[in-house]
Amino acid sequence: MRRGGRQLVTGVTVNHTLGLSRRERRRLRAEIHRFRRDTAAGKADPARERRLRGKIAYVRMLNSRQAEVSERKLV
Repeated sequence: MRRGGRQLVTGVTVNHTLGLSRRERRRLRAEIHRFRRDTAAGKADPARERRLRGKIAYVRMLNSRQAEVSERKLV
């Protein structure tokens, strides 16, 4: 892979720092938004929250800065 391009290994961007691709981060952010919207409407789903927290934990393992942003939005 070229130096300037996105270097992916099993779905993880590994250029200078590990992390999710921009597309995956946007997907996670959208899922969090939908979860918060549904929770505010009274449709809380504990299994869905656990799944989102698991995804955020995975991101934390790769890049804690990216995870903090997502975690603040979930709470």
